[in-house]
Formats: sequence, structure tokens, C-alpha cells
Amino acid sequence: MFKKINGIAMVATVLAGASLVAGCASNPVTSDYDSSADFARYRSFNFLAQQSTEGEQYMSLLDKRLEAAITNEMESRGYSLADAADLTVDYHAHIEEKQKVVSSPEPVHWGRGWYDPWPTYNNNVRTVDYKQGTLIINLIDTANKQMVWQGTMQGTVKNSDLENPSATVAGAVARIFSEYPFTAGSGN
Repeated sequence: MFKKINGIAMVATVLAGASLVAGCASNPVTSDYDSSADFARYRSFNFLAQQSTEGEQYMSLLDKRLEAAITNEMESRGYSLADAADLTVDYHAHIEEKQKVVSSPEPVHWGRGWYDPWPTYNNNVRTVDYKQGTLIINLIDTANKQMVWQGTMQGTVKNSDLENPSATVAGAVARIFSEYPFTAGSGN
């Protein structure tokens, strides 16, 4: 069937999932679906096979958390987990090291006080290192191997997001699925 390759760094990408729920209002979710797909015929789902870069089958902690959260969201919409499923769920989580340049003016005053008529400004320029996490969830029509829905979320990773990674990942998945407009057996 389908195979997905996860890197060893995938274990560290729990940060990506964790970051996605922090400040939900500021982390936009995008979703898209195939308007020609007949969503009314989908009633079951299953996941792509997970494979490490070494070729051995295993499930990372992040995979386990993501699959539990996705299963919860799909079952709450009436879908059932099945071996011969109508939909195949594929997900990707990754983290990137990023930098941004921040410039802020600092007033330098010549003269006697703050209100002298000719202040000048020095720019305080610094770089800020941060981590950006991305979570993508795809639903694929198993029979014709065509993607029918995709939800994505991106956000900045914060250390505080790691305190309860299971709840954080579940919140990120729920946020993405809030944009999924269908229930099992319904095209509406």
C-alpha cells in the first residue's frame, strides 16, 4: 500500500506538533479539499505504514500521539478505524531552525534632556533564533490514491509547549480538524 519515511529527527519533531497549538489564534490553519470527491461514500480510515530511515518498522512517540489524536477526531465525526478503509491518513510533522533580524531604534539625545529639538537614533540590530514547526494532515481516497483533503498548521516552537506534549499535539490536531467540513457518510 503506502509507505512514509520518517527521519531519526522525527522524534525531535514532537516540538513541531507541540508548537502548533501554542497561541492557536495566531497560528492559522489552512485546509483544502477536492470538490469533485464524493465524501458521502467515506466511512472508514486507516494510516499509512510508518518506516524509519533505517528501514525498520517502528512508531515514534510523535507518531503515536498524532495517530491517537487523529483517530479521536475521525471517530468523533463518525468514521471507524478499519483495515480495508475508504480513507488513508497521511501526516507530516517537521521543524526548521529559523532566524529573523530585529531592528529597534534607540534614542540618543544630544543636549540637556529628552525634549531637545534634535534627537538622533541608533538602530539596535540583532538576530533571533527560533524553531518553526509544521503539521500537515492529508486524507487520501484509498481506492483511487487521490488526496481529497489537506489541513495544515504552522507555528513557533516554545519550550513551554513541551510540558504536556500529548495534550499539545491533540490540541493542534483538533485545531486542524476544526476546518474539516464533513462527517462519515455525509457529503455535507
